[in-house]
Amino acid sequence: MLVAHPIIPGEVVSIGGLRITTFDQDHGFTRSLGMRIGGFSYSTDAVNLDETAFGVLAGTDTWVVGCFQRAEHHTHAWLDRVLDWVDRIRPRRTILTHMGQDMDWAWLCSRLPAGIEPAYDGMVIEAPE
Repeated sequence: MLVAHPIIPGEVVSIGGLRITTFDQDHGFTRSLGMRIGGFSYSTDAVNLDETAFGVLAGTDTWVVGCFQRAEHHTHAWLDRVLDWVDRIRPRRTILTHMGQDMDWAWLCSRLPAGIEPAYDGMVIEAPE
């Protein structure tokens, strides 16, 4: 039987032997939860990140981040916003996920800066320690 264990943003929880640092994210009409596990961070369903989130993300090696489309959006980060976040956080590797129809994989691969790549179905990520 599954038992719910609510997580409050900012908590550090242990799941399956992994230490997970959580942080709050603005999803426009609601809140979502970002996570950091060692050098790996995950942020999707976010349109804004606050200073606490940037503090948790500082020093991230590999960041999987939602990037819905090229144009501005009211509930999801868009390409220019994510690129600004990457400039601030400076992860070694950034993987874009949660992409909409105008986020053509080949178009992105030919235009994204080094260290930033679009995810794809079946992708396997080796998470850093």
